[in-house]
Amino acid sequence: MALIHLVYMSSAVRWPDMDELAELLHTAYENNRALGITGLLLYRKATFLQVLEGDEAAVRDVYARIQRDPRHTGLVKLIDEPLASRQFPDWTGSFELDDPQGAPDPGIPGYIDVFSDSSRVLARVADPSSRTVRLLLNFIRRA
Repeated sequence: MALIHLVYMSSAVRWPDMDELAELLHTAYENNRALGITGLLLYRKATFLQVLEGDEAAVRDVYARIQRDPRHTGLVKLIDEPLASRQFPDWTGSFELDDPQGAPDPGIPGYIDVFSDSSRVLARVADPSSRTVRLLLNFIRRA
């Protein structure tokens, strides 16, 4: 089984409301868990950044579905490479939302608050110095 990780960014076609985001995140969390995919989904100012890691076939299948999803546009693959071990071994689609409508329900599976404290990313990843983590931190810290 080849282990890979894939990182992409995309823009929301329109600003989803909190209920739509909660549903999207719940579905992604459940699907990723069933497929053995770990990673992180960030949403900020109508922009998504997602890390998917797991078995190559499963990650590529999920990414192909994401490419067809009409809720976003401008999808750009940033990283697509093999992994020796998972960066997010305990994160089954964890996410953070920075949304002008307010914070999501913290009871949503996978919810963590990384925009107010980016050290939470560093504390939970396998290799805090990896290029993927540096990319995530830049996204989190951007104005």
